Amino acid sequence: MKQIAWKYCSLLAGAILMLSVSSAQAQFALNTSIPSSPVDTFDWSTLGTTYTNITTPASITAIGGLTATVDNGGGTPERLDEGNGWSGNFANGAPLLWNQGNENNITLTFSSPVTAAGAQIQADDYGSFTAEISLYGASNNLLTSFTENGASNDDNVNSAIFIGARSTTGTADIYAISFGTPEAVGGNNFAIGNVLVGVPEPASSYAGWAGILACGLVALHRSFRKRELQS
Repeated sequence: MKQIAWKYCSLLAGAILMLSVSSAQAQFALNTSIPSSPVDTFDWSTLGTTYTNITTPASITAIGGLTATVDNGGGTPERLDEGNGWSGNFANGAPLLWNQGNENNITLTFSSPVTAAGAQIQADDYGSFTAEISLYGASNNLLTSFTENGASNDDNVNSAIFIGARSTTGTADIYAISFGTPEAVGGNNFAIGNVLVGVPEPASSYAGWAGILACGLVALHRSFRKRELQS
């Protein structure tokens, strides 16, 4: 009897989990603040020292093990550091990836979808600019785009804007993110800092909570059923 009850709980947990996943609609919100606890980081310094030209598409591995493909529209972005190859408003020494003035966006396509993604960004030429990110789904379909206004200067004190987005449902719906500066003095030429991503909770944790809920419902049903039989 216990095995049957547990099997029923497991089946019900699975049904609840599937229902919760299918009912969660992909919705996103702009994030302009650097997350205090991301997560995982794609560190550009892993692609080489400053002044290294990166032939794209190229593979990169985040600190936590997630992999991604970096693409610059077939261009060759360059690895720079703030204060060493780049004179801007990132934190001193921050590893950067510059599109090398080819006016192509920089896109990261993740090996597994993430819940959030973003990076600091600065346009090549000093002055006001508008940064833009675009999020893509499993079929490379455009999910949404966000823009943010920034100012490019050489203060070297980590004032570069952060532009990112997160799933408001907490689900991993972001398969790729593209960065650009469509409105800047010098055109779509820019550098971005390390890309931060939100990694989804293990599926087992959701299943565990669903299982607890399912078994609680079973117990509640039995309690009501017992009362009905006794009355």
